[in-house]
Amino acid sequence: MTDDSRPTFTPSKLRPIFCSLFFVAAVAAAICAVASSRTSGQGGSPNQSVAAQKIAPWVTEHTANGQQAEFFVVLADQADLSPAAALGTKAEKGRFVHDALWNKAQTTQGPILQWLAERGVAYQSFYIVNGILVKGSQEIAQALASRPDVARVEGNPAIHNDLPEPGAVTQAPLQPGAPATIEPGITYTHAPDVWALGFTGQNVVVASADTGQRWTHNALKPHYRGWNGVVANHDYNWHDSIHDSVGNPCGNDSPFPCDDFFHGTHTTGTAIGDDGMGNQIGMAPGAKWIGCRNMDVGNGTPARYMECMQFFLAPYPVGGNPSQGDPTKAPDITINSWGCPPSEGCSFDTLQAAVEAQRDAGIQMVVAAGNSGSACSTVTDPPSLYDASYTVGALNTGTDTIASFSSRGPVTIDGSGRTKPDITAPGTGTRSASNASDNAYTTASGTSMATPHIAGAMALLWSARPELKHNISFSRTDMDSAAHFISSTQCGTAGPPNNVYGWGRVDALAALGPGCTPGWSAGPSLPSVGVRLVGVHFSGNGLFYGMGGRSSDSPGSDFTNPFEYNPGTNTWTTKAATYPDNQVNNMACGELFESGTHYIYCVGGSAAGATTASARVFRYNPVSDTIDTLTTADNWPGDAAGTILPGGFTVANNKLYILGGFNINVASTNQIWQFDPTAAVGSKWTQMVNTPEGVMYAPTCTIGNIIYLAGASDFSGGTVIDTTNSFSFNPATNTIGAIAAIPRATGETRALTFNGLMLVMGGGRVAPNPSSEVDAYDPGTNTWAVNSPVPAFVTARRNFPTDTDGISHIWLAGGYDSTGVPTASMEIFCAAGPSPTPTPTPTATATATATATPTATATATATATPTATATPTATATPVQITLRARGYKVHGLQKVDLFWNGPTSGFIDIYRDGGLIATVAAQGGFYTDNIDRTGKGTYVYRVCQTGTQNCSNQVTVKFGSG
Repeated sequence: MTDDSRPTFTPSKLRPIFCSLFFVAAVAAAICAVASSRTSGQGGSPNQSVAAQKIAPWVTEHTANGQQAEFFVVLADQADLSPAAALGTKAEKGRFVHDALWNKAQTTQGPILQWLAERGVAYQSFYIVNGILVKGSQEIAQALASRPDVARVEGNPAIHNDLPEPGAVTQAPLQPGAPATIEPGITYTHAPDVWALGFTGQNVVVASADTGQRWTHNALKPHYRGWNGVVANHDYNWHDSIHDSVGNPCGNDSPFPCDDFFHGTHTTGTAIGDDGMGNQIGMAPGAKWIGCRNMDVGNGTPARYMECMQFFLAPYPVGGNPSQGDPTKAPDITINSWGCPPSEGCSFDTLQAAVEAQRDAGIQMVVAAGNSGSACSTVTDPPSLYDASYTVGALNTGTDTIASFSSRGPVTIDGSGRTKPDITAPGTGTRSASNASDNAYTTASGTSMATPHIAGAMALLWSARPELKHNISFSRTDMDSAAHFISSTQCGTAGPPNNVYGWGRVDALAALGPGCTPGWSAGPSLPSVGVRLVGVHFSGNGLFYGMGGRSSDSPGSDFTNPFEYNPGTNTWTTKAATYPDNQVNNMACGELFESGTHYIYCVGGSAAGATTASARVFRYNPVSDTIDTLTTADNWPGDAAGTILPGGFTVANNKLYILGGFNINVASTNQIWQFDPTAAVGSKWTQMVNTPEGVMYAPTCTIGNIIYLAGASDFSGGTVIDTTNSFSFNPATNTIGAIAAIPRATGETRALTFNGLMLVMGGGRVAPNPSSEVDAYDPGTNTWAVNSPVPAFVTARRNFPTDTDGISHIWLAGGYDSTGVPTASMEIFCAAGPSPTPTPTPTATATATATATPTATATATATATPTATATPTATATPVQITLRARGYKVHGLQKVDLFWNGPTSGFIDIYRDGGLIATVAAQGGFYTDNIDRTGKGTYVYRVCQTGTQNCSNQVTVKFGSG
């Protein structure tokens, strides 16, 4: 098949397409069209009536009377991308999705391409959906539709709308020292507060599919991935899908980023722009950008949109083709301020497969809702209506009122009733970069302007929490949950979410999560005293679950429902789902993916007071709150005797491993079993090599691709004892390895993977156990540390649920305390945050160069020194301790985060309104004051080094008018 990324046919005389969803001077616009969904239909018999049913009405209409038209031939055999959900990094997801799509197209399109070539029919091959763009007659369309390997034939429609003009263009001052200007929309979404924490979007790449970009613009050039400060390299950073325009100022196939209108430069600027001289127009100025032109002065075609999405999936060099695509160079986020209206021939599922491919590859596609409001059910145009699109509505900037033009849900065109938009952001009077010159700025209004606010907010989140980059679902949930909710019943229930504001106005700061005191702190108690539960941090929604367990050792005390802890609301909930039986103590549980869905799988277990054990496997879907039990053919073979409980357990590469076990009141066991949720029924379990000795209740975790076990219970002399058994297991080679022994004997607890370390969490039965000690194993040095970097927790305990997000938080609750009594108390560990560095402008200079620009205008600025960021203290006199603060509300309750620079040892006294409220370790540099009051309030803070007169500046925080 052809690798050519460009059409091999003579450009058709299509009517131009306007695909920009924005308002300028209160004028609305919307549009577009394109081909395909991942839905695999099977071709029918080659009879004409069946073939006709496969052909979209638009194609029939535009090939009538001997006309030729462009249409997409979508193949029945589409790639299965669901395994990508189980992959743990964006790089793995991107590579898998690209290869699966590419290989499917390569192996299935050949017969059709040969048929087309033999008849001299022009075509362009696509792989992001398995389809071919053809220019041909109705007879060609019918012949292709009659093939069993063709699912459908869809049009490549074109439309035209008059483009509104941008607002007045202003030239920014060129001299250094110009007043700093952070645009109102940027401030209203709290982006500067995130900058102050040191997160500006660094290590995140944002892509823009639009009218192009003026890459030499002072606010864009320093942030362009293709610019290293000296020379430009546009390979893998720019693609032009405009091949057949006439009279376009950028021409066709531009070899460098060029904007033929202003729209793409404007939206890109709102996401990442900052000229280093005071024009702070972008949400995430530390991010990099790349671009693709998919509109010709607002005129687009479905093929153009598809070509840009395909380029973003795996960028390739300028002048190259998709066979050179490199998915490791894919962006993290894409801005899509355009649409594809069904009123012009674009089916509701047109583009769906391409959007879902980006999501499956770990690329967040942020999409404008459209400007067809204010009526309900006006979110109609692909890609805004899709679940995989993060759809953005527009607010009147500076207010929490919806812009009149902003499209609303529910989505009815596909029969889904889906709530849209997902979230809202400022979208009126937005000032950003213009393509008029390198220092030109203009204003515009529309959901197009709101969309890059969200793209930038996501970049800020991922720069602060890079472990979330691959997890589109959780990242969206996190941002939605942190949004400032705005109620509306105009188009349905008040929510959240609702069909006007979605989850509400984006809050970039709150999305980073509530502030916390570094170290251990008390959390809310479990819904009941509980022991022998399994803790699972569920990445699908970011919540912590207690699975199984019981309230005492008495028969009949077994729990019947999962417990859910929400870190955002700091509350526990007993879920409605019911366990399949009462044998739910000492289970092995872990999060696995199957057919693209996250589940918590649980294996084995026993009932309180029983000496028998279950081998059944069930899975819990926390999103739907449902439990289903696997067939008995998938029971755990390690409990063939009916009396064996699982030993240590962990997840590695989407497989659950059980190491050892406990033959109740008899002995420990030494088998290792691997469970694969994707394998066929009856074939999910594989026995591996045995452990060096019998282990039970064994702390076990996975770091990289290696499983580590350290400390384990054993059964000796009729009693359970603690051991220092320690070893590694490599699932790939099925071999056991030696590691340094844990410094203490323990068991009946979990091991957690935390920032590349193995943490063994307290536990143990034999005095002086149970313990609260945290032992940290570093596989890189094969050494152990005690209570460092994570200190001991407060209440010694064993047989308790615990888990971590792997980066910053650890949760534990319940268990037997040191007297053997079940407890309900909870403790939460929060790692110290970064030392705040208020640097909203990450680039040092805006440098003039002789590099070719997309217009005849040369870059007009000399090297400029960036303006200094305002200091967080009101005095000009330096002090040893510098204090900053920010106030916010969680569910209406006042909270204040305090940040200080200065001492790195000793303790800090924290004063509110002159009174001492806390003393904390100085090293953390961070404290959250949970005032937990509602309404208005004014508070004055100061911190001092304990035992000295060395104090910080005073900071005042006001809620309301104070």
